[in-house]
Amino acid sequence: MREVCLSVKSLRRYTDDPVTVIATPPSVSVSWCRAMDELDVDVRHRAENLTEPFRIREGKREGRYGEKLRSLMEGEEDDVLFLDGDTKINRDPAELFHGDWEFSARIAPGFLNMDVTVWRKVFEKEGAGMLPMFNTGAMAFRRGAAKKIGRQALDYFREGEQVFPHDINPQYLLDQFAVSLAVAKQDIVVHYMGKREHGFRWLHENPSDPVIYHGSARSPLHEVLRGVRGLCWYVS
Repeated sequence: MREVCLSVKSLRRYTDDPVTVIATPPSVSVSWCRAMDELDVDVRHRAENLTEPFRIREGKREGRYGEKLRSLMEGEEDDVLFLDGDTKINRDPAELFHGDWEFSARIAPGFLNMDVTVWRKVFEKEGAGMLPMFNTGAMAFRRGAAKKIGRQALDYFREGEQVFPHDINPQYLLDQFAVSLAVAKQDIVVHYMGKREHGFRWLHENPSDPVIYHGSARSPLHEVLRGVRGLCWYVS
């Protein structure tokens, strides 16, 4: 919860536009909600989770990564910046909305461990051109693309192994699989973020260089917060 507060504070240095945080069960504390109120944040409390948790690899705890896909469908804004709770904003996020595209994200480092032959077959089966796997910790959407992608990605997520075989990757990054395939199915213009737009803490990239710096201080590997899902909608 502390990480979400720090993330929102870093965002608030650059924008007064609407920010929404989705709080998923278990419930959050009153003091945390008060801190969000002070930052002029709309906190949306979920009564229940609609997706099943899963474990990305042996030895890791289960997480409800699918809830972020559901969150993409809930905004009314056309231009949206989605952020995980363990992100820090170093510069004005309006920089991320330059150019003519509808979806923007950085390729996930885990894509390098993909069995590309298996990955390509997933896209071919769905009648889509192959795209790389995107990291879902920071995604920008334009022209209402968040709702369309979120709806289809949630469907793919729920289908799980019916769409994505377990041998596709050593880490079963189901939410990232689902978003990548949903983007391909929408046949929209994609922009690939670089490390000056979205930096990864677990790759030891420069923490002050990117617009968004992403990764938990508690671990060299990204871990979505349990109980609180950080979702910031930045309207450009």
